[in-house]
Amino acid sequence: MNGPFLAEYWQAACVEVETLEEMDAWDVVEREPEMNVLPSTWAFKCKRFPDGLIEKFKARFCAHCDKQIEGIDYFETFAPMVQWITVRLMLILECLLGLVSKQGDVTCAYLHAHLPDNERVYVEMHLGFKQYNKQGTAKVLKLKSTLYSLKQSPRAFWKFVTEKLVNCGMEQSVSLSATVSFAWFMWMICYFGKRKTNLSMIWPKLSEKKMYFLRKKAMWLDFWESNSCV
Repeated sequence: MNGPFLAEYWQAACVEVETLEEMDAWDVVEREPEMNVLPSTWAFKCKRFPDGLIEKFKARFCAHCDKQIEGIDYFETFAPMVQWITVRLMLILECLLGLVSKQGDVTCAYLHAHLPDNERVYVEMHLGFKQYNKQGTAKVLKLKSTLYSLKQSPRAFWKFVTEKLVNCGMEQSVSLSATVSFAWFMWMICYFGKRKTNLSMIWPKLSEKKMYFLRKKAMWLDFWESNSCV
């Protein structure tokens, strides 16, 4: 890793590793011959404001999903994804039926979901943070949570967030499996209800379940909230 922003990217990588360890994403284990160990890599990005000024530097620790073997380190991968037309329809119904809506952005979304017991995923330790045993062999990571780029990560997170929101009193649609009176696409969640007080109670419940949410609203949701027919 080199370039004019070497120090900034290295700091971002340290923050990423610290976050992953804080969330107990893996165990460090000895490498065994029968393990299918996935190569790992870093994905770096410089986020900028619309005027071109640097907002922040991001580092994401990823695994090479192209090396995964079906039946060994992954099984099911399908995850329902809501379509934008469904979100627009829910916003229209919000106006017509006097509903209220909220939107949340989940930080480190995939890391909240745990791998199923029958999936054992091993990944090489991140470059710059590797550990070695006395024989000089590099140790590996046995994942406990899903990482970005794994084939099963979207499905695991969908099952996780569905379970949490159902436990908070929301109801899953029988026709749209991606909708639990809410819609989720990647790591943004929109959810709808009859009473604003009921929706406000969802945030503390999810916070108790150690889900990291950025409490910010999209501009289009602010527009619909301010112009809804409540």
